[in-house]
Amino acid sequence: MLLLIGLGIFAYLAVALAFFALSAMELAETARAAPGSLSLALVTAVFWPITLSVMSALVLVTKTRHS
Repeated sequence: MLLLIGLGIFAYLAVALAFFALSAMELAETARAAPGSLSLALVTAVFWPITLSVMSALVLVTKTRHS
């Protein structure tokens, strides 16, 4: 049981790290890598399930609105 919990935590943190790395690279490429922007990217990376759900909903809403 502890192994499954450990694997779950590892997977969650791995996805959060990927979200943060991609966000930080995007900010660096667009020259907007201010400390505030990186802090916000870290917060959204930690709460990636919520971020993913909200952004998916926004995409669906804007697609149906423009169609």
